[in-house]
Amino acid sequence: MNEITFEKLIEPFGQERFFNEYFGKSWVHIKGPAEVTSGIMSWPELGRLMSMRNLWNPASFRVMLDRKAMAVEDYCSPLSATREAMPQQRPDPKKLAALIGRGASVVLNDVNTHTAGIASFCSSLQGATGGSVQANLYFSMSQRQAFGPHNDTHDVFAVHCCGEKVWQVYETKEEWPIAHPRFQRSFEKSAEMAGKVIAEVKMEPGDLLYLPRGQFHDALASQNGSVHLAFGVTMPKMIDLLSLLWDMAVASPKMRANLPLHPDDDALAEVLSEMGNELKKAAHQPQMLKMARNLLSGFGYENDYLDLESLLEKEPSYQVSSDVRLTKVNGKPVLARGKDGVAVPGDVLDQVAWVMGRQEMTDSDLARAFPAMEQAARREFIDNLVRMKVLS
Repeated sequence: MNEITFEKLIEPFGQERFFNEYFGKSWVHIKGPAEVTSGIMSWPELGRLMSMRNLWNPASFRVMLDRKAMAVEDYCSPLSATREAMPQQRPDPKKLAALIGRGASVVLNDVNTHTAGIASFCSSLQGATGGSVQANLYFSMSQRQAFGPHNDTHDVFAVHCCGEKVWQVYETKEEWPIAHPRFQRSFEKSAEMAGKVIAEVKMEPGDLLYLPRGQFHDALASQNGSVHLAFGVTMPKMIDLLSLLWDMAVASPKMRANLPLHPDDDALAEVLSEMGNELKKAAHQPQMLKMARNLLSGFGYENDYLDLESLLEKEPSYQVSSDVRLTKVNGKPVLARGKDGVAVPGDVLDQVAWVMGRQEMTDSDLARAFPAMEQAARREFIDNLVRMKVLS
């Protein structure tokens, strides 16, 4: 698998410069090589994905036309996954073709592992930022906008793959919004908050546009068939650590105690002060640091992609059982598991001893260690150890 990574895409610009000068601070447009993003998404790959009806549902597959979400029945039709299953609404290629012909946009959500290129990029971006990455794909037609001015509650890495699209960056950057009802607003309110346009960025294949969390923006395709992937990076925050403090607070008798009976303002102020002291003590506990470190280390999503082509090129390996040992009974070599044992013939004793000194092995390893051993003999030897559950 030819890995498509964040490091490769940003290489001409430089990671150190990006993280020192822009990450979390300011938007930036980085020109890149078109061949890199063609490995993330291409027209044949997108067509294949959009045609896989059972892969999608109305939550993961959305259709927008002139800033309005299309009704599910406008682009889906009932489809049974199996003969026994109840029909479910799935994207209908004929309905989609008609809507796209009218200028509709298509949004594919949560596509982290839908292709090898996307999975590779997600993993590398998570490694570079320490955040969790969610990938959404946007297909747009010329001069038909899916979303008006808005901002996001995560950092956006927009990677352009096909066609052209003009992005507008607005003057307003909201201070650290999060996914919470406090920051949800109508399209009209978002447009009002965005302010003036401060930049227009034409995105072409190979380009990366970075928008920090809270930066207002919108986009409009300048030709039919614009495709970009938006990699949303959610970074760990102090507010994420509150759940850890809650667990620590449960262990405190003071925090579990009842409030005073009918407290006046002075009594409530005393309670709040005492609560602050308890939380401060909890935050300084050694185990709190360990819990916080564990939370950070497991913050990202799993983006593992099964690369079958590479697996086919590799020779099968065998794991050596840790429950079996080579020992002697009455002076004779025996492979023993618990109280059970099997005598080891003298002509393969050296090979068995070699195997038991390893954690895993391949046929080629055995051939290199014992070049005089014929292939048929090696095959029989390995098959016998597998039957005895020495190898698996």
